[in-house]
Amino acid sequence: MESNSTGNNSTYPKLVVQWLQEAEIPTCPKSGKPMRFLCQLGSFSEIRSTFSNVVPTDGMEEYFEKLNFWCDGNLYIFIEPTTKTMCYTMQNT
Repeated sequence: MESNSTGNNSTYPKLVVQWLQEAEIPTCPKSGKPMRFLCQLGSFSEIRSTFSNVVPTDGMEEYFEKLNFWCDGNLYIFIEPTTKTMCYTMQNT
């Protein structure tokens, strides 16, 4: 499912979110405005983890070497620029 979360403000480029489930556009707790989509990261991308406070058990090391959001999920990052508030949310299949 695709959804545009940038609203009608022409200051921001039109970005498309690739949702794994239903669209979840967060509302800023400070301003009450819908937050703007900033970026999306997927599991097992080429982005390597530099630190983890988890000690993996045998055979689980691969799940901590690169970014991983419940093995098959995405991390969605939103911002409300006037209040400088960020929101991080995950979805997985």
